[in-house]
Amino acid sequence: MDNTYKIITDATSDLDIGLYEPGSIEVIPMPVTLDGVEFNHYADYREMSLKNFYDTLRDGKTSSTAQINTYTYIKYLEPYLQDGLDIIYLCFSSALSSTIQSARIAIEELKVKYPDRKIFCIDTLCASTGLGYLVYHALQKQIHGYSLEKLAEWVEKEKLHICHWFTVDDLNHLYRGGRLSKTAAIAGTMFQIKPLLIVDNNGGLTVMEKIRGLNKACNTMINHMKESGINLEEQTIFIGHGDSLDSAKRLETMIQNEIKVKNIFIMPIGPVVGSHTGPGMLSVFFFGNQR
Repeated sequence: MDNTYKIITDATSDLDIGLYEPGSIEVIPMPVTLDGVEFNHYADYREMSLKNFYDTLRDGKTSSTAQINTYTYIKYLEPYLQDGLDIIYLCFSSALSSTIQSARIAIEELKVKYPDRKIFCIDTLCASTGLGYLVYHALQKQIHGYSLEKLAEWVEKEKLHICHWFTVDDLNHLYRGGRLSKTAAIAGTMFQIKPLLIVDNNGGLTVMEKIRGLNKACNTMINHMKESGINLEEQTIFIGHGDSLDSAKRLETMIQNEIKVKNIFIMPIGPVVGSHTGPGMLSVFFFGNQR
């Protein structure tokens, strides 16, 4: 393992802490406001449990998010530079958040203060567990000896091969986030229409299909995996869910019945992304020949 640099990401990555050794990566917390009360979302949910967050949304309360500020970036990045380590920061898609702007300001300040250190800031164009998927694989590359420069090159090459397919249970959350019209949200809810979305090559959201019912949505996601997945039998697949573990396990079983993959890991979608997708969100992430 190349221990001369640190992989850093933020809490939008929704990467289960059980998939990496403590201290192997740094995950910067992000602020969330739930029913008027602000808290920081950490990877270990120390300030707000997943159940409490989603139960509050189910009770009709609302939540909102804010970007990481420059001071917080400096607070989390500088100690590694002080210790003589270089940094690669894998950031949430710039098409969905302006957080990367604060990161770049902080990094320019730190480069002046630590001119001998290398700091890579990469706009991954990935979101949620898709970002976590990229971070997970980047860590495996570091463990296998990739240098900082080689890892940065790998990330830039592979980031647009990470496919994000997902659906949501309540269209009103997407409406409040400006992703669907009010008419579409009301009609979709009445007729159990489930939009199937992707994170596209620009890092934004695109509605690909509108499907009736969860089973059909799951089957459609699996069909897209079959069509675009690269060497699926050798892949580790991620499934993300918005406090809907039963649905995630159902999707896992359906994938196992249709496709022979190496591993499947199920993990929850945290409050930052969950604020915009709501309870019941279901997603799958894999390497494909195109998004």
